[in-house]
Amino acid sequence: QMSLTARMVMTEKVVTVPRDESLQSAFDKMKHSHFRHLPVVNGAGEVIGMLSERDLERAMSADPLYIQNRLSRVEFDPDAVVEDYMTSKLRAIHADAELQEAAMIMRVERISSLVVVDDDSVMVGIVTSDDLIRVLIDFLSGRISPTGDYKSFAYSGPIGAVADFLSQAGI
Repeated sequence: QMSLTARMVMTEKVVTVPRDESLQSAFDKMKHSHFRHLPVVNGAGEVIGMLSERDLERAMSADPLYIQNRLSRVEFDPDAVVEDYMTSKLRAIHADAELQEAAMIMRVERISSLVVVDDDSVMVGIVTSDDLIRVLIDFLSGRISPTGDYKSFAYSGPIGAVADFLSQAGI
């Protein structure tokens, strides 16, 4: 029986931010990339923390209604940098670890993202609570089989529908 791993659901094309980047610049990166978690790197490119949307909301000196309305006009202290607000207690999981383990760690430690690493402890992606919810939706809607057949999971979306149709037609 095959099990779902962190590698199968992680976001691979991760947007990182340098530890000394301004919060405004990090906010702009987050907004344009549509990610809610940005791994923070040092000068050597090593991941040393995570900056989440929640961390940025904590740092905002804008209208408190921002959180409800997602206003685009946001002001940060111009001297504030990523390192001042990032979470430095970084949690990592191996790419081949079962997704259940990732979910348990996130739930127990009350965190919303994990850095995914390879055998050399190099970051290869991140798994977030959004990724776990997406898997849950796929499972509940029948795109992932409870017996461990995750073939259709890799082909979710319009391309998957075409691939399923062709495979059922024997093509």
